[in-house]
Amino acid sequence: MTSIAISKTNNTKQLTFRSTVFNPVSHANKVWFTAVELAKALGYKKSDAVNQIYERNSDEFTPAMTETLKLSVSEKSKGYEDNLQKTVRIFSLRGAHLVAMFSKTSVAKEFRKWVLDILDREIEKGGNIDLSSELRNANALYKNLMHLKDAWDTLNPHLSVLTPDIAHAFNGAFSNVSGPVLALKNGLERKASY
Repeated sequence: MTSIAISKTNNTKQLTFRSTVFNPVSHANKVWFTAVELAKALGYKKSDAVNQIYERNSDEFTPAMTETLKLSVSEKSKGYEDNLQKTVRIFSLRGAHLVAMFSKTSVAKEFRKWVLDILDREIEKGGNIDLSSELRNANALYKNLMHLKDAWDTLNPHLSVLTPDIAHAFNGAFSNVSGPVLALKNGLERKASY
């Protein structure tokens, strides 16, 4: 059985799968793994094996699953732009799980279970979930819906004379949509304020 060990070193969490110690990258309020560490954990001899898996299956990954970042290679390079920095592909927990789905190594199945346990734990504790972008989207959706409703209120009297069935359908649609969108917006506002 694989244990999930978390230790604090230099104020960053470390996760261990078998003998591979991950030094997760904290990016966009989520936990990310580097492609090199994933390759090692999945038992690949070549450090670029995960990048090759990604290249072959890139259409299955969303931007929320993988990105490339410039990371400092050492503590000494911090503060010096382009000095000792390397472009690194990183994978979110969901992205790491998808990589393991494509992997054919002997530990891939075990790794998939391990990474899902971490993902479940992250969701349970509510950490690493940034609602700000969802809240912005809900606010924009509600605002644009209200603009459409204002335009509809101007057109409705004229359209009701020409095609009462269509006018009635639009009135019902605005009523059916505006309530849930407002509830979503208000719910996200409450959740984001915690």
